[in-house]
Amino acid sequence: MLNGFFDSDGHITIMNKAILAVSYGQKNRYILDCIKNSLNLGNIRYDRNCDCYILGIFTKEDSRYMFNRFSNAFLLSTKQSELGHLKNILTMLDLRYHFKSNPNKDNYNKIMSAINLFKQRNRF
Repeated sequence: MLNGFFDSDGHITIMNKAILAVSYGQKNRYILDCIKNSLNLGNIRYDRNCDCYILGIFTKEDSRYMFNRFSNAFLLSTKQSELGHLKNILTMLDLRYHFKSNPNKDNYNKIMSAINLFKQRNRF
């Protein structure tokens, strides 16, 4: 059930070069409370801009858990290909490509390019 809900209403973003965030927006908070309690992670807040509640999952460990959960699922939307791109980015994050102090500047440029491409995906 959660996989289908994520496929239709979930959102993935990358914040601050190193944080994968998963969020769900709904007018009905009850649904988000059920998901939060089922997963035992995330925080719910009200967003006036969209007049909805948002369940946000922002910690590195929780985001990694969500990524692993969804990467084993078959999703029908474009999120299936997004997860493939995220897998590459997460691998680079694990290898610490995102640190400017990384001695191999090509690695830093590689991850920054991948992150920027991922962030532009909805603008085409």
